[in-house]
Amino acid sequence: MNYIINISKEKEKSYILDKFKKHNVNYQFVDMKLGHFNINSIVDDRASYYPNITIYLYSFDELLNLLLEKRDNKGLNDFLRVLKRLNQANSKTIIIIDDESWYLKLLNGEYQTEKTINKDEIKEIVMTLEARFNNISIIGLDKNVIASYIHTTLYYHLKINNQITKG
Repeated sequence: MNYIINISKEKEKSYILDKFKKHNVNYQFVDMKLGHFNINSIVDDRASYYPNITIYLYSFDELLNLLLEKRDNKGLNDFLRVLKRLNQANSKTIIIIDDESWYLKLLNGEYQTEKTINKDEIKEIVMTLEARFNNISIIGLDKNVIASYIHTTLYYHLKINNQITKG
């Protein structure tokens, strides 16, 4: 099966690209409205099938600051509205934090945010994401394995979902 991984232009990370190049993973940079990474199959040199999965990649501090942005009267900010839309579309959404010890940092208050907020509130905001949006998973990974995780996860979602749609 021919496929290509699509990477948001804003997430051009050398530690990912170097691994993709080393393992001959096909990728391209695209303007993406949702997510930082997705995949599609290639048939007759054209994009054919996109599985319903989106991967985001953030540093822990980036994620916290997105979650702490000003909210409207419904308790949503731009980032949370996007996650809500993905959830309503039944899209599997994975948020990768490029730090495998992010949870320990969350517990110990070892992070930088633009707003001053106590660590129990921060913990609640982060940990309720998965409960609030049932299609979202948050994982922390070492930078050395992120490219492999992205590639493997997207590939198997494409493989399984493509087989389902073919019958």
